[in-house]
Amino acid sequence: MLTNNLKRHSPTIAIIGGGLGGSLCACFFAKHDFQVHLFELRPDIRTQKTVKGRSINMALSRRGHDSLAYINCAEMIANTGVPLYARMMHDENGHTCAFPYGPYEKDPNHMILSVERDALSKCLLDEASKSSNITIHFEHKFISWNRDTKEALFCTSSGTQVKFNVDFIIGFDGSYSSVRAAMMKTEKINLTQEYLDLYYMEINIPAKDGQFAMPENYLHIWPRHKFVIIASPNQDKSFNATLILPISMFDSLSTSEEVLQFFQQYFPDVLSFIGSDEIIKTFRSSTPRPLITIKCSTYVSSAGDMLLMGDAAHSMAPFYAQGMNAAFEDCLVLFETLKQTNFDFQKAFIAYK
Repeated sequence: MLTNNLKRHSPTIAIIGGGLGGSLCACFFAKHDFQVHLFELRPDIRTQKTVKGRSINMALSRRGHDSLAYINCAEMIANTGVPLYARMMHDENGHTCAFPYGPYEKDPNHMILSVERDALSKCLLDEASKSSNITIHFEHKFISWNRDTKEALFCTSSGTQVKFNVDFIIGFDGSYSSVRAAMMKTEKINLTQEYLDLYYMEINIPAKDGQFAMPENYLHIWPRHKFVIIASPNQDKSFNATLILPISMFDSLSTSEEVLQFFQQYFPDVLSFIGSDEIIKTFRSSTPRPLITIKCSTYVSSAGDMLLMGDAAHSMAPFYAQGMNAAFEDCLVLFETLKQTNFDFQKAFIAYK
């Protein structure tokens, strides 16, 4: 058993989860000169050739932009994305109709920005790595928290258990939060967890002759009653598309012929953009992933030393396009509360909503 006595600038914060929200939250604390230790279960995605997991594009709205502006990196992130001015609906005959998000001629700042998840994650990790107040620990799995000794227990990728002395813990570790599980052993937390009947699969729509296959400044949607495809543009002229289906329909598409017939009937234009061979290749190499929603009745421990944020507290289905923005806004709300309490962490955590 190893013990790490971290630098004792009071207080020292441990953020569990080095994804989008956790990295941003670490930068918030570092901006106010607090020592932060950011723990991530996975390896550093910046060193991985292929990042496994969800790669659904992020739709960055105004509240997400404001959160990034707090740490002065909104413009940098904006340069990695593609602006979206409207939703474009596609019917089964290939006809389209655009629905603008708002009066952009009057206020272009209110557009939605399509950003690749991995690119955004890497940018935020790069930003966190620049700060001397942030130490990032990859491949560290959170196990438990001892309130009396202020020790957080982790397990590394080698199987070694390591203890870190910290003052406060923030769980930004997603829908299957280990911090939330630890809190529920000692706290009265009402939790609603629902698996949707809908599953999703990622599909790539490549560039056509070096250009976008569809108009680029739109969120493209193919609504089909109980299922849908949603596609958003990337700077390399491709689109990240997400097929969302009931699991029973995914199960029914077991042969190449059934897959092609399905796309010919419901998404003929998508099939023309991608091609039959690529659609079949995608279905053979991909596994549909489940969608889960989480709601908690309280986000904070009774002692005010543990806090849940982002998907650990309130995950939602991706077709609402608000999960990341809500997680980013969590950081703004927390720091508004910290300022109101003159950075009394216990009072701020308990008051946080």
